[in-house]
Amino acid sequence: TGGANTSRYFHAYFGHLPHVIRGQRTSVALLDGEESDEELRALGHDVFAHFGMGCRSVTKLCVPQGFDLDRCFGQWLEWGHLAQHSKYANNYDYHKAVWLLNREPLVENGFLLVKEDEGLFSPIGTLFVERHDSCATAIERLAQRESEIQVAVVREGSPWSAVAAEAGLRCVSPGAGQRPSLMDFADGVDTLDFLLGL
Repeated sequence: TGGANTSRYFHAYFGHLPHVIRGQRTSVALLDGEESDEELRALGHDVFAHFGMGCRSVTKLCVPQGFDLDRCFGQWLEWGHLAQHSKYANNYDYHKAVWLLNREPLVENGFLLVKEDEGLFSPIGTLFVERHDSCATAIERLAQRESEIQVAVVREGSPWSAVAAEAGLRCVSPGAGQRPSLMDFADGVDTLDFLLGL
């Protein structure tokens, strides 16, 4: 239903009625450095589909120290057409200008700005990255914000996968972030069960 402020307003206004009110959510990707080119290509769909505006869109990467972002850039070239969309390009240009004026280090490829940041919600045309020495540290930080995370994209067989699931993060494979199954209810709320209970 919108962002965090909208959710608070609706809770205050409709709180006395039965309700399903969703707040702002985003998704993250946990990379261990062993991802194949195909998995990174699939991750591109999770990042760029719907211009990165959905709650299942990946807006943050957690990567090991020394991870080469060029591996991702090389697999994401098919999304370069986004730079031709004026509103996407305006966001890209705006954040590039602001971050450069603030002398914030960033990496770019012509259609995506990547900045090291602890935040979860990166603006359109950008992606936050956080580097860690251990997956346990990264997942511990994310688990503290579990209520803001829709899904965590993790490759099958990754050492991060089991730890993330134990921390309460809902894990999906690269490329599946934007493809919920029929039984994947947003925020874990079974909407049909809610409606039947009215």
